[in-house]
Amino acid sequence: MPEPIDANSIAQLVGAHQAALRLYAAQFSDGGGWGDDCVQEAFMELSARSSMPDHPKAWLYRAVRSRALNRKRSIARRAEREAVAGNRSASSPKQQTDEQRQWISDSLNRLSSQRREIIVLRIWSALNWDEIADVTGQSSSSAHRCYVDALKTLKQMWDKENE
Repeated sequence: MPEPIDANSIAQLVGAHQAALRLYAAQFSDGGGWGDDCVQEAFMELSARSSMPDHPKAWLYRAVRSRALNRKRSIARRAEREAVAGNRSASSPKQQTDEQRQWISDSLNRLSSQRREIIVLRIWSALNWDEIADVTGQSSSSAHRCYVDALKTLKQMWDKENE
């Protein structure tokens, strides 16, 4: 019969393996600093189980590795989507200069957090209006209006900068 999980067994595992797991996760994070999150998530998942795995130490390492690799792939996909979306928004679709990328980043940062979030969800995350409404807690028509307003603001910033 599997051993039940209690707070003491989790505390013992944390004390015995947390530092080594953090070191293990750091190799995947490429300096991103999210390795600690993977370790914490693994311990949280372990504590939610009904029973202790047969080999808890191996289970923890596998859980941390899985999370770290998923996070690394997710970051790479996001960077690729952002690069593609950034290239689409440049004046020359084939080449986007560092200056143009910086302008896009700076301009997005000058938008309100709500407008910036909706622009990112729509362009970089490719969410539809119902999904954006669900994420932001507003109606899809309000999200769309906010998006259109944000695009107008970005265009005005662009026009003003390029006068």
